[in-house]
Amino acid sequence: MTENRYGLTNMEMKVLHYLPDGLKRWEIAEKLNLSVHTVNFHLKNASRKLGVHNEAEAAANLIKEGILSPEQTFVSGNQKPPF
Repeated sequence: MTENRYGLTNMEMKVLHYLPDGLKRWEIAEKLNLSVHTVNFHLKNASRKLGVHNEAEAAANLIKEGILSPEQTFVSGNQKPPF
């Protein structure tokens, strides 16, 4: 599990890593071979831990904290988050 001050799980981090790319929840689900329900579950938990109300706030928070990099993109090819 990736350590962070918010206590995010590895799967929550994987889901969150696709947010700066602007992917829809169904696209994140497809990339990670998960159901949309599972992606929603992880986003809801991550949002609660981060104290935010939507994906844009979550991504902005994580970029500001240096946990996510705005230069990282995973849309092209089969790239996956680095954990």
